[in-house]
Amino acid sequence: MEANQLLKQLRKERNLSQRKLAEGISERSTLATFEQKGHRIAFDTLKAYLSRMNVTLEEFDYQLNDQ
Repeated sequence: MEANQLLKQLRKERNLSQRKLAEGISERSTLATFEQKGHRIAFDTLKAYLSRMNVTLEEFDYQLNDQ
């Protein structure tokens, strides 16, 4: 599984809209483009998304490499 797919899966599991997840972090379109096409995003942006979902970098990395 790619990082963009995992982020989308985690967001949906938490019933968060793209707008809610991106609010105060980035434009919704930045998140949408990352989820749909895998375009690069800043590491700090990814960390902020994960933090909002209460997912650590370690958990994200584990899930990313486990699937």
